Amino acid sequence: MSPDNEDELLAVVAFDLAWSPSGQNLAFIGATDGPSADVYLYDRHNGSTKRLTDGPHTAGMLQWSPDGKWIVHESISRIHFMRPGGRITLAVWAAAADGSEVKKLYDFPYQENVEMEVSQVFHGWIAEDRFVVTFESPYDPTVNRTYVVDVSKGDYVELPYYSFSYGGGALAPISETLLLNFDSNELPQGTTRHGLYVAPLE
Repeated sequence: MSPDNEDELLAVVAFDLAWSPSGQNLAFIGATDGPSADVYLYDRHNGSTKRLTDGPHTAGMLQWSPDGKWIVHESISRIHFMRPGGRITLAVWAAAADGSEVKKLYDFPYQENVEMEVSQVFHGWIAEDRFVVTFESPYDPTVNRTYVVDVSKGDYVELPYYSFSYGGGALAPISETLLLNFDSNELPQGTTRHGLYVAPLE
């Protein structure tokens, strides 16, 4: 590639690069058209680039589904990462890699309560179209939530394991279980002791 060859330029501004499971397509966030940055897809076989989303907010945090059909991403209201509360996630969406559909999966909890600094942790996929995600706050563990999200249906189920220690979860995809590490200050209802628990996802 020549740095002077504009025919090889995919986007002037690009970030959050993510290759598809097959390695054929590269998804990225590009600021090419309009006031916001959107999801684009580059096909390495034919050299084409297409825009998958066109929303008023910036996209981010790309995650491919295992079958390569969906690209899960956030919509973000502002992205001043170095400022407290400077990055606010509004919702999570899924864009079809073939460009046929973009659907909202869920709104981000507590997006207006910036001081709690609620973050989203993507645990991984338990099926071709289902993934597990948790929402965590270092300041208030009672706001923590865990979702199993179904991309094909465009909905989610909230699990009762709402309050586990910050960063203390691990996904076991084959058995569809979540390992949760509770401490003595964050015991969920029905548990009697702190420690490591195995939580079913169905």
